[in-house]
Amino acid sequence: MRRGKKIAFLGVLLGLMLVLSLAEGAIPPILPPFGRIGLPNIVVLYCLLCLGWREAGTMVLLKAGFAFITRGAVAGTLSLSGGLLSFGAAVLLLVCTKKRATLAALGVTGAVAHNAGQLAVFSFWAKTNVLPVYFPLMLIAGILTGFATGTVFRLTLPLLDRK
Repeated sequence: MRRGKKIAFLGVLLGLMLVLSLAEGAIPPILPPFGRIGLPNIVVLYCLLCLGWREAGTMVLLKAGFAFITRGAVAGTLSLSGGLLSFGAAVLLLVCTKKRATLAALGVTGAVAHNAGQLAVFSFWAKTNVLPVYFPLMLIAGILTGFATGTVFRLTLPLLDRK
């Protein structure tokens, strides 16, 4: 893909990710406090699998910047910490499985790592260990939402792959 076309395509993907983030924020809370489904992570997974790790990492940073601008410093920092740990875990899973990991496994790994990163940063800020209380809830939520995200990605991949 030519550089200009690639930049334009990444801009479209960024727009899709931001729309998914806004739409997700409009969904009434059904998860543990501050839990979200993770729909924008579909775009990050797409970038990681179809474009490359640099593009996916850039999307993680841009998503955190968007959270910072629209929801404040706390949300931006939590998005960044969860996003970077999630990204690292997904890359590690792909390397360890020689790119044979299922989309559901990538979704679950990313969601659980994202939650762990956010809980670790929150524990540091709050100067209290919330992990024993929240991690079991967030582990279950991460498994469920990660599986859902991976499944939605698998179903939408044919549509996204029509560049």
